[in-house]
Amino acid sequence: NYFHPTRSIQFTINKKILGTFGEINPLIEEFHGISEPIYLFEFNLGYFKNWKIKSTVTNYNQYSKYPSVTRDISLILDKKTSFSELKDKIQKRIKHLKSIKFFDVYFDSKQSDKVNLGIRLEFQVSDRTLTAIEIEQEIKNIENLLKEKYNVNIRD
Repeated sequence: NYFHPTRSIQFTINKKILGTFGEINPLIEEFHGISEPIYLFEFNLGYFKNWKIKSTVTNYNQYSKYPSVTRDISLILDKKTSFSELKDKIQKRIKHLKSIKFFDVYFDSKQSDKVNLGIRLEFQVSDRTLTAIEIEQEIKNIENLLKEKYNVNIRD
C-alpha cells in the first residue's frame, strides 16, 4: 500500500472506491531520502464516465476597459408580478444592460395589493463609453416596457 495507514482516507460509495487521499507511506523505498511528507490523491475516473455537469461552462468575455454607468429606478407594481420574469424581460429587451439587481422592496399598508421596488441597473459596452443620452434612452425603453407589460408606475 502506497498510503500511510493512519494518515490517509478512501472515498467510497456503495463499496466502490472513488478515490484515495493521504500521505505516502514513509516505508516505501523510493521515498526514504525525502524528509518532508508527500501527499497523493488518486481519483478513479472510470466511475464518472457517465457523470455530466449540470451547469454549462461559461465562456470568458474580456473585461471592458470602459466604465460602467449605474442608475436606480423605483417602481410601484402589483404584488402578483413575478420578479424573475420582470428581470428576464428587461434583460432580453435592453442591449447595453450589464446587470440588474433588486435592492429595495417596500410594502405600503395603504396599498396592500402593490409593492414598491428599487432596481439598480448597470450599463456598459466593451468598445466605448456610453453617453448620457444613450443611458437615458435605455431607461426610457425599460420604463415603457414595464408600463406596457406590467402596468407599473415609475416613482420620481
